Amino acid sequence: MNKDFFKQRCDRVIEGEEASRTFFQEEKELWDRRLTPPPLEAPSGPATEQDHHPDYYGGKDDPYEAIKVIEAWKLCFFLGSVLKYVRRAGKKARESAIKDLKKARHCLDLKIQALEKEQG
Repeated sequence: MNKDFFKQRCDRVIEGEEASRTFFQEEKELWDRRLTPPPLEAPSGPATEQDHHPDYYGGKDDPYEAIKVIEAWKLCFFLGSVLKYVRRAGKKARESAIKDLKKARHCLDLKIQALEKEQG
C-alpha cells in the first residue's frame, strides 16, 4: 500500500459522517478478512488406534497410559494435564522434555492458584 492510498482513505473520513461510516465498515471488513483463519482441512482418513493411543502417552496396551490413569484417578483438567505432560516428557517428536515439563509446571501453577482462590 502506498501514501496515496492512505491519503485517499483519510480524505474520505474528513468528508463527512456517511463517508466515515463507509470507511470504518471497509476497514472492519479488511481486518476481518486478515484475522479470519483459513478453514481446517478434513482429516486424510479415519482415525487409527495410534491416533487415539499414541506411544508418547503409553499406548493402548499400557495399563498406565495417561488417559487411563487420569480417568481412574478422576483428575481435574489441570492435574490431568500435569500427568499427561510428565508422561510424555521427551517422547513426542519435535518436543523437548524441558518444554513438556514447563507445560506441566504451568498447569500445576494454575491448579494451585485455583485452590488458593477457593480458600480466599
